[in-house]
Amino acid sequence: MQKKLDDGQRGIAFRGAWQEAVDYSDGSIVTFNQRAYVAIRGVRAGGAAPNRQGSGWLHMFDQSEVPR
Repeated sequence: MQKKLDDGQRGIAFRGAWQEAVDYSDGSIVTFNQRAYVAIRGVRAGGAAPNRQGSGWLHMFDQSEVPR
């Protein structure tokens, strides 16, 4: 982890609901259609929604899977 910080990498960060007009760095976590996704690479504004194959997002879990 310290190496990543030293290299200037940001790690993971929750960014709220996905917005088409926002750039996301790898490790960004967003929600979209009651699901959580993590960016596996940088995603530029105007890119495909997280639920699209090849969009640069990896599905993490559905809202229904979160303990209450």
